Amino acid sequence: MAKVLTRICAVVLHRMTGKRTYYLECSYKWRASMVKMIVTPLVALLLILFPQQFIVSHSTPGNSVIAHAAGQAFERALHNKRASYLVDTVPNIVIHSSLMNEGLVYDADLKKVVWQKGLNTRADIASLSKMMTVLLVMESIQEKKYTWDSKVKIQKECTWIGGSSVDLQAGEVFTVHELVEACLIASGNDACYSLAQYTSGSEKEFAKLMNWRAAELGMDNTLFFNSTGLPIYRGNIYTGFDDNYSTPNDLLLLAIELIKHPEATEISSRPIFSIIHNNKKFDYSNHNALLFSYPEVDGLKTGFTRGAGFCLVATATKSGHHLISVILGTATIAGRTQVAVEMMNNYFASLAVPKLGIKQ
Repeated sequence: MAKVLTRICAVVLHRMTGKRTYYLECSYKWRASMVKMIVTPLVALLLILFPQQFIVSHSTPGNSVIAHAAGQAFERALHNKRASYLVDTVPNIVIHSSLMNEGLVYDADLKKVVWQKGLNTRADIASLSKMMTVLLVMESIQEKKYTWDSKVKIQKECTWIGGSSVDLQAGEVFTVHELVEACLIASGNDACYSLAQYTSGSEKEFAKLMNWRAAELGMDNTLFFNSTGLPIYRGNIYTGFDDNYSTPNDLLLLAIELIKHPEATEISSRPIFSIIHNNKKFDYSNHNALLFSYPEVDGLKTGFTRGAGFCLVATATKSGHHLISVILGTATIAGRTQVAVEMMNNYFASLAVPKLGIKQ
């Protein structure tokens, strides 16, 4: 009961402060004590006196977007069906584990983590953050807030976003579907920012929504500051303190939820994305190198920043086994690819299943 009340309090505190660190940084014992002694009566009083204060909503002209009442969030917290799984490691799956900082291999059919390194160790996640952005967009579509064909006009500030982009220009109009493709395939930060802005009115509000959803999924060691995963600078200084972070465990929970939407792997499995600028076609290659060599691989997202290193959440299906692999903190793209192939092939071998790329 204390844990449920703590999660409710976390939602309220996040609404009041815009931060989830009060919840994330506390040990369970301290949280339980806090709930019983201080926060529970305070929250009850606030909810009775100021119920409207805890409604999160945002609207933009001509567009109805996600609105979460506190009661809805509390109901989700109370009845949330988290992804549950066993951790039962299989020996010798990853020989070159030193190439990465953290990671895991998950058999979705057995609901079992079959190998892990640093399962709950926090790390910067770079563009893996876009998985949460896309999940929220797909849930918005599912909730009929807008559609895949809804038109998004690119705002000027979207063109200022650095890093990987698909060169969106202010005033251009694209569908939500096109922007999701740009986000998952080309890892376009400008497309991702545009989706966040379209959904919640501003990226700042969207980041709050990302953290709400993370809390609902049980991603207790995750914090989002933006929709893209780009490093945050204070002036011209990179501090390294405000980058989006997560853990292999939390990213697995996110991936499990994301692939419930078949469009996620349908889009992320495409090797090429094309976009039209000024009546000219431009092609962008998928950053996931596995797609070009192994037809069994169908996703999901890559990432890179100086702080995060090269990261990957990969999905593959063979002989009735759907694998999700999480790889964080490799020094090179080649190292990331090597570890990804090694962990999936060695697990398949333990099941007497042929390697990736080899027909049965």
